[in-house]
Amino acid sequence: MFCVSFIGRAIFPPKLWSVSELMDHGIPRTQNIVEAWHRRWSTLVGKPHVGVYTMIEELQKEQQRVDLEIECIKREEPKPKQKKQIIDREKRIMTVYKDISNSVLEFLRGLAHNNIISM
Repeated sequence: MFCVSFIGRAIFPPKLWSVSELMDHGIPRTQNIVEAWHRRWSTLVGKPHVGVYTMIEELQKEQQRVDLEIECIKREEPKPKQKKQIIDREKRIMTVYKDISNSVLEFLRGLAHNNIISM
């Protein structure tokens, strides 16, 4: 299975899993926003099993928060600041990504180095 998945022909076409198009348009490469939402939801609800009414109340609060965020976007208000460490790491990754003179090995080393120093 390892050879089929990682060495041989790909099961899924690169178009399905590649993030290069996302990077070209400045869209996040990861699902961190989804993970952050799930963590916030877990904190709001506070327990693994909640009643229907609690769930409805929390969903209404979340809808209000999303509506407020949409209004901020419509008014073109600036996004909340990211941490400097994250901004710097993203710049380094984009530098590696855009350097077309890199060999495949140099490209992978550059990405790995930036992920290691950010942990």
